[in-house]
Amino acid sequence: MDLSPLKPRLRGGIGIQIIIFGEDLTADLASVVSSVRSAGYDYIEASLNIRRIPPAAVLSALAAEGVPIRAVHVGFVDVATLRDLNEMLSFVTDIEASALICSGVLNRSRFGIEESARHFNAVGGVCADKGLNFYYHTHEWEFERDGVSRVRVVDLLLSRTEPELVRFNIDLFWAGVAHMDPVEVIKQLGERCDYYHVKDGMFGSGREDCTFSCLGDGEVKVAECLQQILAAERAVGIVVEQDRPAAGSSANADIVKSRQYLRNLGL
Repeated sequence: MDLSPLKPRLRGGIGIQIIIFGEDLTADLASVVSSVRSAGYDYIEASLNIRRIPPAAVLSALAAEGVPIRAVHVGFVDVATLRDLNEMLSFVTDIEASALICSGVLNRSRFGIEESARHFNAVGGVCADKGLNFYYHTHEWEFERDGVSRVRVVDLLLSRTEPELVRFNIDLFWAGVAHMDPVEVIKQLGERCDYYHVKDGMFGSGREDCTFSCLGDGEVKVAECLQQILAAERAVGIVVEQDRPAAGSSANADIVKSRQYLRNLGL
């Protein structure tokens, strides 16, 4: 598939979630960022472990390679109280990121989901006051149906959160693990989603035995997903994510391979 005619719609370029580097991230961030730049990515997204590094050191490593950080991805517990949230946002702004991404909820009961949605509205409001975007990141379980109403969890979250405060970060791979067609998920959630995790792998029978891979080596219809994302002209973030290197490979080799896959599509 040739996606080059849609490349002008790729606002901000292509990012990489540096979770794939594991402990190397905190041991030598400068080398990680250098590898990211050499592979051809335009920006990074980081997980919570980047907080182990002083903000000044993060900024120095990024500035040396001219690579900005777009977002920090955390869990519900990291923003569960106002104090936790303010501490997190202080770090996010100190490293000059523009978005906070959260995955997980208070608990998976109907009450827990609805309480979480109310909390996300509050979090989104605080983020907006600081000039940041707030995203909820989906895994596979949000596409399961509530045991009482049989409504999908993701639909509860969509209906209970304010669009101007809470955006959605769709992970294409986890949608597939949930036995959903990621292309259809993009269509369904498109109005609320402008930031995507482009991930590939083998779905297996679920979370317990799924595996991650470079783009193009798994079951996700990556090209079709990107075609849908770019055609909609909403995307402000397209981030390659691979939670860990493929068997027998390395983080550096895998991020290069995934970036080349996208180049072969014209991106």
